[in-house]
Amino acid sequence: MVLQDVKEKAMSLERIKLLPAQDAMVVLRKTASAALNYITRRGTPDEVRPASAFFDNKVAELVCDIQRLQKSELTAEVIDEIFSPLLMGGTGIVATEPVTAAGIPFLASIAMALPTMRGILGDEKAFDRILRGLSQRIQGATSFLGKVLPRVGRKLRRQVR
Repeated sequence: MVLQDVKEKAMSLERIKLLPAQDAMVVLRKTASAALNYITRRGTPDEVRPASAFFDNKVAELVCDIQRLQKSELTAEVIDEIFSPLLMGGTGIVATEPVTAAGIPFLASIAMALPTMRGILGDEKAFDRILRGLSQRIQGATSFLGKVLPRVGRKLRRQVR
């Protein structure tokens, strides 16, 4: 079900190819990750991760089409550049798979629902179990960010030199 929704979002982005290249890249940068925002919040990271990896792959292929690159040129280095910030020479498109894998959208949706969940459950022990599970996920997301942010910082420092 999640993958089907993501395939529909990816197909809707295909129309961007009809725009001039520069306009298409701006629209893609502004809309690609936003297209998955709701979908990544409504499922667990394990459910959504394959779909977000599929979506990132489709976005990379779409960038190839817009920039008139051959799909065979999609090396790991080119994909890294596609999903790098503008400041670092990339396209500024945000990859959804790493963020989804860390559980960040799911955690955000749970955090927003906590007050309602407490009222529905009524049982403090059940609510405490949910909070413990959430705490473990937050530690995992924090660990992910701790690994990614220094790497981005090092890459940025290399480009500034």
